[in-house]
Amino acid sequence: MYKVMLVDDEILVRERISKRIPWEDLGYCLTAVCENGKEAVDFLQAEDVDLILTDICMPYMDGLELAKYVYEEKKGAKIIILSGYDEFSYAKEAVKYQALSYVLKPVTASELMKVLAEAKEKLDEVKTEHQVKSVYLDSLEILRSQLLMQLASGNLPEGAWEERSREYGISFLGERYCAIAAFFQEPPGDYSLRQMAGWIGKTSGDALAFEGLAGNLMVFVKKSNNKLLMEEARRICCELAGYAKGRLQQKASCFIGTCVSELQNICVSCQNAFAMKEFMYLEKEAYIYEWDFYQKHKWDIERISMDKEREQRIVLAVRSNLKEDVRKELQEFQRECQERWITRSRAVITLQGMIFAVMASLSQINMEEDEGLFLKEQECMFALFKCSYLSEMKEIALRFFEEAADVMSYSRANYGERQAAMALDYIEKHYADPELSLGALCQELAISISYFSTIFKEFAGKTFIEALTERRMETARELLGSQSLKMYEVAEKCGYKDSSYFSVAFKKYYGMAPREFARKSKKR
Repeated sequence: MYKVMLVDDEILVRERISKRIPWEDLGYCLTAVCENGKEAVDFLQAEDVDLILTDICMPYMDGLELAKYVYEEKKGAKIIILSGYDEFSYAKEAVKYQALSYVLKPVTASELMKVLAEAKEKLDEVKTEHQVKSVYLDSLEILRSQLLMQLASGNLPEGAWEERSREYGISFLGERYCAIAAFFQEPPGDYSLRQMAGWIGKTSGDALAFEGLAGNLMVFVKKSNNKLLMEEARRICCELAGYAKGRLQQKASCFIGTCVSELQNICVSCQNAFAMKEFMYLEKEAYIYEWDFYQKHKWDIERISMDKEREQRIVLAVRSNLKEDVRKELQEFQRECQERWITRSRAVITLQGMIFAVMASLSQINMEEDEGLFLKEQECMFALFKCSYLSEMKEIALRFFEEAADVMSYSRANYGERQAAMALDYIEKHYADPELSLGALCQELAISISYFSTIFKEFAGKTFIEALTERRMETARELLGSQSLKMYEVAEKCGYKDSSYFSVAFKKYYGMAPREFARKSKKR
């Protein structure tokens, strides 16, 4: 059904035409009935129609002024003039604004139906023409894209470009060329890609954009020299990234191939661009990746920091619960990967090496392996392979190292408390043994002397010698105050072979000799 608007200032005319014409039988739908041209314009600004029947003489805006508005604003509606004036000047004006018919009033229903039938034939012709044109343009766009894809892949026969580009209306002559391959987080769909391609064509006269075969967008760029070419390519990439973020709400990563002097060789630039796709995970600044820059700075085994050194620094930071140091180390790792174009697989392996090193350090400091941390390690290893971007890998590793640091700190505290308690218990049971020493105790507990000395002082609040002396002096005090023993007997029961040495130690601890202490105790 074609939509029709009726415009006449006479209410009787409007009612008679509205009711007597079988609109639907003729293929029409009467959409709007207006009193004058101004009211009709207001309606047309909100909604389109296919055919307008209008009187000439009306207040505010007459029929010819309405026809002029439709013609100049390219509304696309066809006009039929209904006029009571048989004047050539009116008819001439109607022709000027491409009116279909100029019908004199009064007009019968049958006459108007005949005019409407002829108008429908015209509308059908226009519709068919538009459909054919649309199909042609769609086909032409497909053929253009196929031609450009053949050029991009290097499969275009020699001499075919000149002939077919002329046939498809492509003019793209320059002195230097390069290709851009743009990829997105999620494939945007054919319609969005076509919109972007058209938008790039409008923003740059030196660019040809078309849909790629991998759900991406391809852009050919031309300029007179390499410097201008790369500047234009970077500008297009920046604007494309902004377009994708604003319209599609996603990131666009753009890969710029090397410069070539012949358009026929732009396939080399395309190959370079696609070869860099694996580095999309790096999330480089502005998401622009340039082949020439990649060739200059790509990874060299002699230039990258040694993985073992980094692992040692991570382990030390985790064991010391220095989480900020861990974060800085991972940020440096991310920066190094971006600057030196480290492959995704190597980045994953390097992070896994750090995790293995941290887990191995658990046994090195005599801690039992934490079951929860072990499961976290397995999850982390699997998650690293699934990450699309380096920043995600870094955050997963950071969370693991922070949790490992907490576990180590907690385990170290528990371990130190247990070892200190065991040592105090051992002193309680063996303080009378004159052979008891720090070395003997550490041998019994299977722990290094230096490590034990540190944790014992931290958790007992005193050194091993101080704790042992304190326990022996407490026993000596009890024996001297309650039993009549000889001095050498008291010394032996307190773990001293030499009674003289015992006396010196007792006086140093209590400020008086053992005999004096015993005498005062008996008086009390």
